Amino acid sequence: MLQGGELVLEQSPKPLSFSQKVKKIMSDHFLLYSLIDYRIALLKPLRQNPVAYDGFDNYFFKNFHEKMEGPWDVTKALLVEIDRLTNHRFLIMYIPNRLQVEEETYQQALLVTKVDEESVDLSYTNTLLQEFSERHGIPFLDLTPYFRKGNEHSSLYFQWDSHMTKPGHRLAGEILSDRLENLL
Repeated sequence: MLQGGELVLEQSPKPLSFSQKVKKIMSDHFLLYSLIDYRIALLKPLRQNPVAYDGFDNYFFKNFHEKMEGPWDVTKALLVEIDRLTNHRFLIMYIPNRLQVEEETYQQALLVTKVDEESVDLSYTNTLLQEFSERHGIPFLDLTPYFRKGNEHSSLYFQWDSHMTKPGHRLAGEILSDRLENLL
């Protein structure tokens, strides 16, 4: 957390409740439990809203920053500290949400959620990170334009899971590799 503009470590880790302890033991020792638990967590919001897992309801509203100002301040302080600890050999890479890449999925999200498109800014997070990086002299790599172009050739995200597919990981790795070569 931030206190007086400085990062301060809170009580860490926080004590687990009994149910959290049982869940941790199960996930630590039973892979099948971990897989089922993960899938159930993904499926719950999908039953109510097929595009909920993409974060549309949370991250792309123009007023998102107002709700996230405190956590964003902590994130900025952490990024500056990481940059300092790595002797300024740090790069921030933004991996786009599928809604920023797949126009059809974005349009579906608008229809399903009945959200007014005027309240949405798909590039808000990109802009925040770009401005922050420029202000602090930290290299920034936004994969969004590369993913938009790459998505024309093959699907970069799983259909029912917002994680990248093998081609998505390959594309991200190639672009990151090229950027790091240029920086070094």
